[in-house]
Amino acid sequence: MKRLLICLFLATPLLCRSQSNYLKGYIITNTKEKLEGYVDFEGGPFTPSEIRFKKDLTMTPQTFTVENCQGYGIENKADFKRFTVSLSQSPTRISALKHGLDTTTKRGTVFLKLLQEGKNLTLFSYTDEIKERFYLLNKKSKEPYELFRALFLAPRSATVIGDFKFRDQLMAELTGNEGVGSYNPLDLNTLRYEEKDLLKVVSAINNQKPPKTKISRVKVFAGTGLSISSATYKGLHVLANDEAVTTPSYDPILTAGFDIFLDPAMMRYTLKVGTSLYMSKNKIVSTGNSIHSFDQKSFGLEPQFIYSFYSRDRFRVFAGIGAGIYYSSYSNNKPGRLFSPAVPGGEEGFELQPVDFNPFNITALGKIGAVVHKRIEISLGYIIPSALTSYSAYNVRIKRMTFGINYLFGSY
Repeated sequence: MKRLLICLFLATPLLCRSQSNYLKGYIITNTKEKLEGYVDFEGGPFTPSEIRFKKDLTMTPQTFTVENCQGYGIENKADFKRFTVSLSQSPTRISALKHGLDTTTKRGTVFLKLLQEGKNLTLFSYTDEIKERFYLLNKKSKEPYELFRALFLAPRSATVIGDFKFRDQLMAELTGNEGVGSYNPLDLNTLRYEEKDLLKVVSAINNQKPPKTKISRVKVFAGTGLSISSATYKGLHVLANDEAVTTPSYDPILTAGFDIFLDPAMMRYTLKVGTSLYMSKNKIVSTGNSIHSFDQKSFGLEPQFIYSFYSRDRFRVFAGIGAGIYYSSYSNNKPGRLFSPAVPGGEEGFELQPVDFNPFNITALGKIGAVVHKRIEISLGYIIPSALTSYSAYNVRIKRMTFGINYLFGSY
């Protein structure tokens, strides 16, 4: 099983490149026909310029671009519409900034992501290799116009200066529309060029509540499982030889924690912050009647980065790596050697050879698994062997393989 996990971890990059991600969605053709089926939606940082579509998952995909598609959408995740707009070319990455304001624009036909549609305004976003941009479409305009924000360096200086024209643009919309809800215009002076903040203003202009996130960013989980633990000796010790026999310990585990989805729409990149409670009864026996048995209880904090490399609407397959920080307590710690009775018919004795354990240990871990019906997470894990002692000549190490089942709470 250990080799299987390692092979799957190594194969993850290949799987990431080769797997498609068809979700329920639709396509609007140039004739305004709505085709329902499945859209291959990667959910990456850039707004897609083309999409693949299947009416049925068994069919060969069709490719749609701005040339033959007016828009498309993914059920409960995102909607896109085609427009020809002006695209500002000034970069926002600090390393790419130039001296002086850059007002260069170019025209392009692109898919804009719909963020909110209201009675007065519709808010869109578009992201390419240069930056993220936001667009407004009002009742008087035929095409969306860009909410302009630019960063640049002051002349002969490394000081970063900003041109925040988008605040004035929003002020004009705030005062130029009827039926506007409550919004303090002074707040525009500190408004950030971010989706969440812009939605607050646009929602006020539309006199409607900001849209609720369809998918929550954080999910709490709890579950149980099985741990297979094995203790071994490494180094200069009689129990650190090829003839030493370790008795695996099969024990229940308890898990709880929360997932933070870095891309809530796709749930492809996840920061998992989990805690686990492990128990084990360990025994190592070698030639010369040497033996060491001990019981261990460990509470662990296990942060992990998870990548879902295969996804369907109600099914995801993932792999992840992380660290384990464990606090352990030990009992029935009996290291030593059995010896024969001094006289015939006498009792065997046990020579105790004390071993002191560290309460804390840190190691790396890996996990593969799947989420079924959006709620049930099934996983296999491997915790890399870590030292439980600090002796210079030898160490006692423990490794674990886990099988877990978690239930994911929260709305979808």
